[in-house]
Amino acid sequence: MKTNIHSTILVVALLALNSSFGECEPEAFIADVNAAWSITNYSMIKQAITNRLALCTNDILAKGLMFEYYFLIEPDYSLGQQAASQLITAVSNRIPAEVAERREPLGLPMAVLQMTTSSNYPAFTPARMEYLHSTYPDAFPHIMLYQVLSGRIEAIENGEFIWGEGFVEP
Repeated sequence: MKTNIHSTILVVALLALNSSFGECEPEAFIADVNAAWSITNYSMIKQAITNRLALCTNDILAKGLMFEYYFLIEPDYSLGQQAASQLITAVSNRIPAEVAERREPLGLPMAVLQMTTSSNYPAFTPARMEYLHSTYPDAFPHIMLYQVLSGRIEAIENGEFIWGEGFVEP
């Protein structure tokens, strides 16, 4: 997949603009990540996530995307486990039941934490990336899962969502 220079310039301009407004509001961050994904600029995705975590240190969405980045884009067993640990810890510190019940999308990060070797860790291949882009053409893989998780945690904390018996997964 070729990167269009005009698209790259536009995404860089959006990243700069979005970083100055609503520091921890998710909309601009999501737009930045998805725009970088659509032009296959993986270093820009990593930078957007890194910038977000620098500003919003406990952001569940950004922590989830960092895990996905090290699992899908730049496969790195050690950094993937570290990102998984940070995500699980952040969720557990806010809503421990999310972790205890292994709710989506925590199953994979928890499995990666329990791995003792990296034998099953994915590898970056052009065919794999082509598959990911054809499966997720407009949005970074699994971004919606982490948006739902983050929104559910906020709703529980705000008393808008009751956790417990009769709970139905969104």
